[in-house]
Amino acid sequence: MQSLVRLVIGTVAVVAVVGSPTAAFAQIGERSYRGLFSGSGHDPDLRHSLEFGGTVTEGYDDDAPGQFVGSPSDFLVSGFSTILEGHAQYRWRGERFEFGTTGASVLRYFNEFDNFRSSTHTGAIGFSAKLSAANELFFNQAVAYSPSYLYSLFPVDPFVDPGEAPPAGEDFQVVDSVSMTYNTDLRLTHSLSARNMLAGSANYAYTDFRDDEPVAGQPIYSDLRSMGARVDFTRNFNRRLSMVAGYLYRQGDYAFSTGGDTTEHGFEGGLDYKRTLSRSRSTFVGFRLGSSSLSGADIQSGGVTLFSGAVNGGYQFGRSWTARGNYRRGIDYVAGFSSPVVSDGLTVGVDGSIASNLELFTSFGYSNGDSALFEQAFPFNTYTGQVTLRYGMTKTIALTLEYLYYYYQFEDDAPLPVGIPTGLERNGVRAGLSVWVPAFRK
Repeated sequence: MQSLVRLVIGTVAVVAVVGSPTAAFAQIGERSYRGLFSGSGHDPDLRHSLEFGGTVTEGYDDDAPGQFVGSPSDFLVSGFSTILEGHAQYRWRGERFEFGTTGASVLRYFNEFDNFRSSTHTGAIGFSAKLSAANELFFNQAVAYSPSYLYSLFPVDPFVDPGEAPPAGEDFQVVDSVSMTYNTDLRLTHSLSARNMLAGSANYAYTDFRDDEPVAGQPIYSDLRSMGARVDFTRNFNRRLSMVAGYLYRQGDYAFSTGGDTTEHGFEGGLDYKRTLSRSRSTFVGFRLGSSSLSGADIQSGGVTLFSGAVNGGYQFGRSWTARGNYRRGIDYVAGFSSPVVSDGLTVGVDGSIASNLELFTSFGYSNGDSALFEQAFPFNTYTGQVTLRYGMTKTIALTLEYLYYYYQFEDDAPLPVGIPTGLERNGVRAGLSVWVPAFRK
């Protein structure tokens, strides 16, 4: 009877309360299944699970400067809003096969307008399979409805678990737009020997803006399509240290923009170091150095060559604390822009349990860059900081308190779509109630 009640409550939470998962950093092993609010923990022995979750949050945002009020982005108004979040997750893990699927949504009710002015939904399905002793296959299909595209300027975890959905970034929305984004990842790994491994991967991404027809007072965005493939060779010197070298090919197309397709060729190499601290904890650091050559109809003199690099790492200390960081310099295809961007981005965070029923999560992100095709076309700076406290009242109910800071700035004459302000500074405070409903775990 208790399981039935939990299942009914979880179903209602998903239907009536909708939300998004938190953006991830490097996968260095999750904290053990512990604490009073068990929805934030990880059970290393868990093989089969179905979970639901939801949060009701009251927030206050101070958006500045005030001259943006009254523009087509007039939902950037300081004041109170109610955020309804929820997600569902199913995972099954066997000896040779792992399957996962997630669904998440967020609705935001703005008191200033007395209606819902923002909604985002994400979902994903994926699997990894050990085809043989030497071959492993990974597949993941993700879809998102109207996420925050400027949020993707911050680097996030390059490792994706089966069924992992992209972050919605609802706190970073600056304009009300309707779009669908599809992202497909496929990877095949082949062990050449005990120390050598070859991996081939492919990615296809497409963003379809539904409001790309001229409408008075609404921004017009360019649809974005990109596809790429890469090959990586890994040499394991021992159980902890490995060398990686790879080649990347990628093509991008901004529909309705004045330019044509762009083609990217890139080479990179680096080292990975991972040390296991316990059955569920580890420390990891990896770096990459390389260069990319970009060519296309927009680029004069045959093309441009750009330096690229990345550092990704994490360290677990104490019984529950984790420090994570991700730096990346490279070329990105960001929806809403008219051409690829080259950016330097940094994301760091620390989280852990202050007490058995009190958890702290912190994160900081910074990014600056410009068009990869034209110097000083739309230079930008953006950074954000977030601090969250979660107090577990029971194993399924928790109180949350959060502070958010978000800032970005483009040049005054940057060619942004109508309705996108050239700059924004946002301070936000959130307080809410979270519910975690494990339908079954075994």
